Amino acid sequence: MSDVPQQVYQRLATLEALVQHLYEHLQVPPPPSLMMGQFAGIPPEIVDLVRAGKKIDAIKLHRQMFGSSLSEAKDVIDSL
Repeated sequence: MSDVPQQVYQRLATLEALVQHLYEHLQVPPPPSLMMGQFAGIPPEIVDLVRAGKKIDAIKLHRQMFGSSLSEAKDVIDSL
């Protein structure tokens, strides 16, 4: 992984999930630039698992990589 601390990726993913939730709650479509950045800050290994429909494995990997709680990891993966 890069020199960026894993906590930065975790916080970025959490913030992205929150922004997505707000768009959904307000029933406003996000701008195209946000939609394209859906996986921004998420390691490609996790993205590959999500795309393959392996959410449980993606949650496990997220927890291993970022030290996140089960709830945090699930929220991030569900937001993808």
